[in-house]
Amino acid sequence: MIRITPYILCFLTGIITLYSPGLAQDRSRFTVSNENDTRKQIGLLLDSAAFTLENAPEESFDYVEKALELSIISRDQISEARCYALLGQINAYLQQYDLSTDYYNKALKAYGSGHEKPVNDIYRSLAKVYENSRNPDESIRYYARYLDYVLRKDQTTQIISVRYDLARVYTSKGEYNKALREYNEIQRLEENRSNQAGLADVSTMKGEVYLKQEKPEEAIATYKRAVAIADESEDKERKSKSLRNLGKAYRSNKQYDEELDARQQSLQLSEETQSMDEQVEDNLVIGEIYIERNQPAQALQYIQKSVDLSEKIGDIQKKSVALRSLSEAYREQGEYNKALLAYKEYATTIDSIYNQRERELEGNLEVVANVGRRLQRIELLERDFEITKKALLVMEKEKEINARELKTQKRITYSLFFVVLVLFTTSIFVYRSSVQKRKANLLLALRSLRSQMNPHFIFNSLNSVNSFIAQNDERKANKYLSDFSSLMRSVLENSKHDFVPVSSEIEILKLYLKLEHFRFQDKFDYKIDIDDSINQSDVEIPPMLIQPYIENAVWHGLRYKEEKGLLELNISKEQDSICAVISDNGIGRKKSQEMKTRHQKSSSSTGLKNTENRLKIINEIYKTQFTITIDDLDKENGTGTVVSIRIPISDGEKIE
Repeated sequence: MIRITPYILCFLTGIITLYSPGLAQDRSRFTVSNENDTRKQIGLLLDSAAFTLENAPEESFDYVEKALELSIISRDQISEARCYALLGQINAYLQQYDLSTDYYNKALKAYGSGHEKPVNDIYRSLAKVYENSRNPDESIRYYARYLDYVLRKDQTTQIISVRYDLARVYTSKGEYNKALREYNEIQRLEENRSNQAGLADVSTMKGEVYLKQEKPEEAIATYKRAVAIADESEDKERKSKSLRNLGKAYRSNKQYDEELDARQQSLQLSEETQSMDEQVEDNLVIGEIYIERNQPAQALQYIQKSVDLSEKIGDIQKKSVALRSLSEAYREQGEYNKALLAYKEYATTIDSIYNQRERELEGNLEVVANVGRRLQRIELLERDFEITKKALLVMEKEKEINARELKTQKRITYSLFFVVLVLFTTSIFVYRSSVQKRKANLLLALRSLRSQMNPHFIFNSLNSVNSFIAQNDERKANKYLSDFSSLMRSVLENSKHDFVPVSSEIEILKLYLKLEHFRFQDKFDYKIDIDDSINQSDVEIPPMLIQPYIENAVWHGLRYKEEKGLLELNISKEQDSICAVISDNGIGRKKSQEMKTRHQKSSSSTGLKNTENRLKIINEIYKTQFTITIDDLDKENGTGTVVSIRIPISDGEKIE
């Protein structure tokens, strides 16, 4: 839809320039006169699209559409490529990866050769899209292209960044040796520029690969190196992170005492740096270690602190995990009442998590429409519910049956009710999304239909110009072509809108009748009568609604009449409606049908068919009642035709 308008515009501009040199000086009405101003406008639109991407993706699409239309009209291929690249970014954000790769490839094609930097930036974006869509082979291929580029440019920071990307994809693919090769290159580069922070980071990443390879000894050695580097540079945050990873490596190697020591060191550092998130994790893990060592008393103080800190920072997800561990610690110590209370608080936090997710769902209908996301959410609910049931069963076995058991059963019932409520709410959102998508599709179809004009009229009009030129009647050719170009410009301008002022539609009808009368002035005269009580500037009607019936009257009624005919257009006010009546004293519908060729009989008028389809869509979208009636002018003889179009006016568009 975006390409139709500018391409037609460019086509008509070329015709006007070719056949009428005298009008070439007016090309500024059809093409962009100032390239720099247009490129600035496009840049502003693309900046707006990028700014609104996360909060309002639909608005972002609108900005890019306008920028793309300007790019095509001004034949600015670079701006067009930028538009496609941003469309790729928007679709990647919405996780529409197939569409994202399509638009990125369009951007590459538009850039062509000679634009090395933006092309290679798109290579990296494509690599990220393929990585997210679980296509590691294509991801590696594009990351490698981008790596070749930054290697040629000797951009050390970018080289390190893309090698991290490659190592990450190799790791996900299970090609650990290749991942380590990339990390070794990063380590060499960081050593060359004496970047201690970078060396600590790459050591941490190498340790993760060793753990995946089930090589805990190598992982431990690598993490120790990361700890030493961070300690040497007095980087407490990185040292704390490295110690936590070292603890994981010790656990995989069943060195539990060493794990506890590493975690306690990490906790001390996170307290010094006041890193609340890290304190929550460290306290929780230390508590879980004490539980595994059958020391619930020591575990309680750490886990309780994890609960308190997570509540302080407002992270209910971490709080729920800590509460579950707290319940387990109380149960291990035999304090079942406290264990039950902790578990009830855990269940309450689960409800809060569900409510938070529901609010996020309401704020993004596109996410609701994503079936995969919805299924993942349902699976998460089911998994959490199964965990809840198992935990409750364990507690019931360890505690005598008493009055609290009834409350527990009620809790299960409420949880089931909540799941049903969430599913019901999700169904409503999906339904609303479906309705909105249908409306968007109808609007797209309506935009396509209203931009169409009978190709026979355009073809014959151009033939008329050619005939005038062949007769060396340049004056008539210029006059006809000027009116024709004005009509086409008005049609293209109005086709952008669902409704246009009556004055604008009447202007198009006058231009159209003027052109048709210019060609068939020996066949008919015409008369236009507009009710003065109609406020032509404020009242709006669908564009190109009346023209197809006027065209039908001229071509199938008056053109074949032996004597000169008359076409009348009367637009009047009838209460809360506008009534447009097109009447002609032509040969009539029956005789016109008899005179048609076999091909004409087998095909219907494109304009009339489009108008019928448009009215069906308008009536459905705007809940209106547009009606059209067609009858013979002289019913006794079956001659002439009368078409009545009733156009309702909404409350906000009353005729004054």
